[in-house]
Amino acid sequence: MTILIVDDNAALCHALSKHLVHKGYSAECAADGKAGLRLALSKKYDIILLDIMMPQMDGYTFLKKLRAEGRKTPVIVLTARDTVSDNIESLEMGADDYVRKPFNMDILHAKIKALARRSSIDFDSDTLRYHDITLTVSGKSLKTADTNITLSQNECDVLKSLIDCSSVIVGAGNLAEMSNIPGGDTMRLYIVIESLKKTLEKINSGVRILNIKGIGYKLTAA
Repeated sequence: MTILIVDDNAALCHALSKHLVHKGYSAECAADGKAGLRLALSKKYDIILLDIMMPQMDGYTFLKKLRAEGRKTPVIVLTARDTVSDNIESLEMGADDYVRKPFNMDILHAKIKALARRSSIDFDSDTLRYHDITLTVSGKSLKTADTNITLSQNECDVLKSLIDCSSVIVGAGNLAEMSNIPGGDTMRLYIVIESLKKTLEKINSGVRILNIKGIGYKLTAA
């Protein structure tokens, strides 16, 4: 997978490129919107990571021009602006997802994997496995060796995010955002988590959701 990073922060671009290459991706950088758009229109990228506030051309204009050219490359916006209206605007302009700066690299990586999975036509990419459970995202189906249960959309989204980030502890705010909980509502997230805990026990799975007080959530397995 080849990823284009469009951001005028050279240090961030370098850190992102190094992290992505370590994860097995190819990464290229552009230092402003105009240079990024030229690359995006002249080469094929699997995902674009896009800053909003940049010289030459801002991220909103980049998105508008990219989509006007008929390019459907998935875009994750990297933004220091955290108001609801700013995030809605980026999505309405054609972004597929966003993360707030400063961000955890593992959270960004999970979003990249999730977006790549949604963009893929490969059926297998719709299936996630963690120890003794299998989650089929499109059907919201959770399976063990002898049980199959249908989750709610919120439950499916939260469990998918936890599997994607199974190597790290995910803060409640980040998890709510990744899982498309409206408004990043952590109380709503808590209710969904409690429901998932009961479901995992009901189907006799060894998987458990740990709540590390004051830090966040993590999957574990017996």
